[in-house]
Amino acid sequence: MHRVLLLINPLIGQRARRKRDLVRVQEAFRAAGVHTVTEETPRDHAAGDLVRAIGQNFDAVIPCGGDGTIFDVVQGAVETEIPIGVVPFGTGNILAQNLGIPLDPVRAVETLLRSQPRMVPLGRITCGFEDEPARSWYFMFAAGLGMHASVLGASTGWGKHTIGPAAYYVAGMARLLRGRIEPFMMETTDVNGLVELREYCEAIGVRVAALNRWRPGGGLYSGSIRIVAVPGSSRVALARASFQAIVHRSTEVGGRRQGAAVSGDFVRAIFRPVPGYEYASPIEVEADGEVLGTSSATIEITNDRVTLLVP
Repeated sequence: MHRVLLLINPLIGQRARRKRDLVRVQEAFRAAGVHTVTEETPRDHAAGDLVRAIGQNFDAVIPCGGDGTIFDVVQGAVETEIPIGVVPFGTGNILAQNLGIPLDPVRAVETLLRSQPRMVPLGRITCGFEDEPARSWYFMFAAGLGMHASVLGASTGWGKHTIGPAAYYVAGMARLLRGRIEPFMMETTDVNGLVELREYCEAIGVRVAALNRWRPGGGLYSGSIRIVAVPGSSRVALARASFQAIVHRSTEVGGRRQGAAVSGDFVRAIFRPVPGYEYASPIEVEADGEVLGTSSATIEITNDRVTLLVP
């Protein structure tokens, strides 16, 4: 690499330590003989437009932010030859975790300089907010709906940018204790073409082996999506499934029960409201940590790919 574009989450400029870390990143690239150009990511998921406009002028595009920043960049890098690197500055940093990229910014740069480009298949989610037209996004590592999506949306209010990942656990406990557990219908198509329709209250499709402490066992290079879901609408079952994921860290596959959850490998899942059910509020839908819509969604594996710099 001789010339890279650093795409910076604007929140970095609001925290002194992160501003110092950004300077360390720029100095590390400079010491390796790599010229950097720095741009802040636009709001409203528009970083993909910036990548499409100028990304081809660089040897790599390096998001400096969290998984949400990477999510935005990926939208513009699909089916291009622009390599995407990761310097983690976020709260969850799930993609960095699964690629084996260190959380220390300078060590992350050193790792990227030794990395090689590799094509990675993407998932796609299609959803909208209530009466808005449906829209599709690509996702790298996870998508779904239910309590985990509402926790992601609420984590900022619980101090995500100050106490870090602990905010997810605090928001999750509050949701389990006080929130109404709403059911939805999920129609799945597995890798063998078998279609099944069933009622659930929580579902997350994952394409990575690890999400923080949890080890769902998905695969970034897999041609399927590992979906873990909690049947019915029992608060106790949802609490048991959450405990299983955090404490025991693993789930089984093939539709076998693991605590209160079931899991399997699928190519598509369609989520819809339960007919005739009166919802207190729309169920939130997320992908790669970004809340994108409510109530209805389709997630599926695609043949579209993005190029990642992989150690």
